[in-house]
Amino acid sequence: MNELNELETAVAVDELASPVDDAPPEPDGPEAAEIPEPKVRILKVEACPSVSGRSLLTYHLGWRLPFAGMDGEADACIGPGELVLRLYRNTAKGMFCKDWLPWSDVDALLDSGAGITSGLLQRLYEGRSANSGGFLLAVLKHEGLLQSQPESLRTHERLDDAAFLRRVRDLVDAGVDMPLSSC
Repeated sequence: MNELNELETAVAVDELASPVDDAPPEPDGPEAAEIPEPKVRILKVEACPSVSGRSLLTYHLGWRLPFAGMDGEADACIGPGELVLRLYRNTAKGMFCKDWLPWSDVDALLDSGAGITSGLLQRLYEGRSANSGGFLLAVLKHEGLLQSQPESLRTHERLDDAAFLRRVRDLVDAGVDMPLSSC
């Protein structure tokens, strides 16, 4: 039994003295730079009232351009891009998440078959400010994508998005790219 303890101790000491690390060393030159975020063309800047009407929300519709890679051409488009949106400003004190949301995520949630509430939309902001779902609800209503259900002011139904998507496509095709300073 004593030999086994000595062997275990020797192995433990050896592991401490020479740690096994098969991972390549971290680069410290130009390779260490972070992968850039894809460029987003801002197609539309709009303001709308919050659901409560106590503040004015500013939001952006954008077109995220995929990029080719790390060879210095970060804006070189490799695909058709995707519609994204984000909350940008609130005239009141309520905090919110400013991250870009892919329209495909919003669209999938709206198609989930559940009654659409701010709580349902909050799923898109998991772990973020609790106001974000309600603010997004106001934006979607403003864009004509949702309407309140007659039996419940808190529950909304989805409306046809064809006209909305046509307007977005027109902005993309026209090459709109608003500078952030205009927001």
